[in-house]
Amino acid sequence: MTGVVVRAVAGAAAVGLAASTAAGVVVARKAVHPRPKRTVTVLDVGPAGVTVPADEQTRCPGVYRVYFGDDEHSVLLGDVRTDDGERVCRAVLDAPRDAAGPG
Repeated sequence: MTGVVVRAVAGAAAVGLAASTAAGVVVARKAVHPRPKRTVTVLDVGPAGVTVPADEQTRCPGVYRVYFGDDEHSVLLGDVRTDDGERVCRAVLDAPRDAAGPG
């Protein structure tokens, strides 16, 4: 009878270990592989910042790194400066001298 109890406890421990390992793998993959890239058309680039079409994602607060030129260059965008309902202008925090223009 003791052998049966030991096996049941060992089996339960193995199942628990497998479940926690699987959960860890899922969390790690989300951290290492974020959402797929999204393409957004730049409508204007000026002293106020970079203007893009307004939508739920382009309005989200935060700092974003935007890549262009086949991912050779990037621009760091900050908070939303203006939002007229159709266009969102975000502050440029850091950009190379050869930063992209509209398009």
